[in-house]
Amino acid sequence: MPPKFKEEWVVKVGKEAFVLSGEQMTILREAMKKGERWVNFDKFILSVPHIESIYLSSRINENQIEAPQENYQPIPNERFEKIKKEAMEKIGRIS
Repeated sequence: MPPKFKEEWVVKVGKEAFVLSGEQMTILREAMKKGERWVNFDKFILSVPHIESIYLSSRINENQIEAPQENYQPIPNERFEKIKKEAMEKIGRIS
C-alpha cells in the first residue's frame, strides 16, 4: 500500500498567510501552470501574481501504524538489570 500523506502548505501574499491543504495546493499548481491570475477557494481568493512564497509546513503519513501508548508499561529496573546481566554474560562481556 503506497503511503498517503496529509499536507499543509502556507502561501504568503503580502502580509497575509493562507494555509492550504494538499488538494487545494494541487488546484493552485494547475492554475499557475495554465497562467490564471486568480484562484477561488471556499473562504478566500488568491491572486497568483501577488504570491510571494509557498512552503510546506507539515506532512503527515496517514497510513503509518502507531504503537498504542496507553498499554505501554516499562520493565521494572530489577528485571531489566537481570536481563541485561544475562545478556552481557552470554556475549562474554561480564565473567
